[in-house]
Amino acid sequence: ADTPALANDYKKGDPYLDETPGKFRDICANIVCALLYVVRSTRLECLFSVCRMTRHLTRWHIRQDLWLIRCLEYLNKTSDMKLNFAINPKDFYQNGTAKLESFSDSDLGADATKRSTSGGLGMFKGKFTKALIIAYCKRQGSVSLSTPEAELVAVTVLAKKILSIHMTAQRLLKIAISLTVLEDNSAAEKVCGTGISASMSYLKRTVSLSLAWCKQNLRKIIKRIQSNSNPSDLFTKPLEK
Repeated sequence: ADTPALANDYKKGDPYLDETPGKFRDICANIVCALLYVVRSTRLECLFSVCRMTRHLTRWHIRQDLWLIRCLEYLNKTSDMKLNFAINPKDFYQNGTAKLESFSDSDLGADATKRSTSGGLGMFKGKFTKALIIAYCKRQGSVSLSTPEAELVAVTVLAKKILSIHMTAQRLLKIAISLTVLEDNSAAEKVCGTGISASMSYLKRTVSLSLAWCKQNLRKIIKRIQSNSNPSDLFTKPLEK
């Protein structure tokens, strides 16, 4: 296996794969939870693959057997891969080059429940520093009606996590560290900058507080990034390569 999850296999309905109880149904919880600990610690490229399996622990079928086998085969094949960090104290002195960059992404209704998946990460960067400090994959709590809405939910989740990390880092290090939130949807970026969008006016009544919070906290730090340069894409869907 060249990737931890096969792209688009979960979209193809097959009664045998999706209705027949899986071989590992009795022990799947133990295996998947152990894998979750591993991938959150050192093998973040498998985070989506494992998080997707956690959604089926009580409804484990042949398809989930195939997901699990592929993930384990990939981990076995790439067992020499490591998560590396580079941190140089000089970047964190006054007038140093350290900055905190965060990335947000979302798919649109790819889960069986038609809910989207949010993914994000944050890392310290500097002239001699590049260190990942947070990464996550999480299914959204409700069905999004459009890509901008799903992206807006994803960037809000990221902002709530990264703003507290940014504040804590500045207080502990006693220096000013720049913060940037990067995402790849122009409509979501506009909503965060203005608080509302004409194409998403249906959100105003139900999530007006969230939109106001995004405007207050993100309008000066949110920026656009090209989709093919967004590393958080790794945590929202299985990739072909």
